[in-house]
Amino acid sequence: MSLSTDNTIDPADILAEVAIAVLEKQAFMFGERSPKDELITEAETFCHASMEFSGPVCGTVGIEAPVEVCAELAANILGVEMDESLSPEDAGDALQELLNVICGQSLTALYGDEPVFDLSIPRLEEVGCVDWEMEMAVTDTIGLLVDEEPVLIYLKLKEDLP
Repeated sequence: MSLSTDNTIDPADILAEVAIAVLEKQAFMFGERSPKDELITEAETFCHASMEFSGPVCGTVGIEAPVEVCAELAANILGVEMDESLSPEDAGDALQELLNVICGQSLTALYGDEPVFDLSIPRLEEVGCVDWEMEMAVTDTIGLLVDEEPVLIYLKLKEDLP
């Protein structure tokens, strides 16, 4: 399946559906797509994970969430209580693992099982409010409410030239 010839598939819709399903199955967190102007947070620190992929198309997929959401994500994935000894690294690792699964499943949903993609190792950085606001302003970024907390995801495709 090629996005350039099949205009009925919106990669953003696929990404959102996959992200919501992965959050539910892997982290027992429930999400829904939300207009970005309705995403309100008091958070001052966020985790931003991104990774690149190459194959029939190349691109980048990313996710950004308040640190507290990432801590809850880690607790749910690890099966521990939030007040147990979770390190900041656990929160970042959980977000990176979630992104890795979202990326793989999104590519399969968009292109099927046959194409082979090479995935980079997810990169993680801690960002502040200014970076969050900048990501909110990007057209390709999708807003999600995950357990009533804001999360941003994106998929930027760049088709390979022959």
